[in-house]
Amino acid sequence: DNKSFSNFIESIGMNYDYAEVNDRFNRKHVEFLTDYFIIKNADNRDFYFPYISYKPGVKIFEESHQLAVCRNLLAKGFKVYVEPTQFVDADVQEALETEFGNQIQFVALADLEKNNHLLYKINL
Repeated sequence: DNKSFSNFIESIGMNYDYAEVNDRFNRKHVEFLTDYFIIKNADNRDFYFPYISYKPGVKIFEESHQLAVCRNLLAKGFKVYVEPTQFVDADVQEALETEFGNQIQFVALADLEKNNHLLYKINL
């Protein structure tokens, strides 16, 4: 929405930087959330996301804070589990698995809990 708004403002010859400021804030907020979850995960558990889309129950991944935090955690070397739902896009899953290998797994929470797998659960 911010990018569309910025493009519209530019197309009518105006200079209004709200959308750019908001975009910068969102990127910094993702970094803040990543650091926050790492600090709060004092037991160094694997991370778990019930969804990585923009919102639960949708198959939209653009501007998803959940996906961005997930990618950041993976890039920092953490193991991440994601609930495999009908809303996980196959292309997004394949891209994550290609880039991060076994560091990311799409496994149901119930299966992890059956094996007493201790997790740090993230639900934004």
